[in-house]
Amino acid sequence: MMQVKEEKNSDKNYSGLILLLVISGLTDSMAKIFEELGDRNLDSWFLLITFIVAFFLSVGMMIYHKEKLRVSEIVYGCLVGIPNYGSVFFLLKALTSLPAVLVYPTYSAGTILAISLIGVAAFGERPRKRQWVGLGMILVALVLLNL
Repeated sequence: MMQVKEEKNSDKNYSGLILLLVISGLTDSMAKIFEELGDRNLDSWFLLITFIVAFFLSVGMMIYHKEKLRVSEIVYGCLVGIPNYGSVFFLLKALTSLPAVLVYPTYSAGTILAISLIGVAAFGERPRKRQWVGLGMILVALVLLNL
């Protein structure tokens, strides 16, 4: 009789994902806090500080893991930073005119849809039927949320 080896999922495997979700939530929350309490004339400063903090956190992680910085990584980091800047910029703009209860779910679901479609178009990823159903449910939820 052949035994199937089961992959064990330890808490260690999920710690990075949980940390990512917490940090992402804190970042999005800071945008709302800034929108509520901050001076709208300081939007550019808020974005600059956000990206400087991200830069120093990235450098700190590289030092901690003893990674060597390559020029290609700097270029890719800057290329990824451009849409991220636009994302945060337009998130702040949306929060000034729409309620957060609409903005954040739409922002999150739109990000999932965009990344999934880019994965299919640019990288040839082939989502399974269950993943397509999930994306369809996200679209329906967005429509219902914005009615």
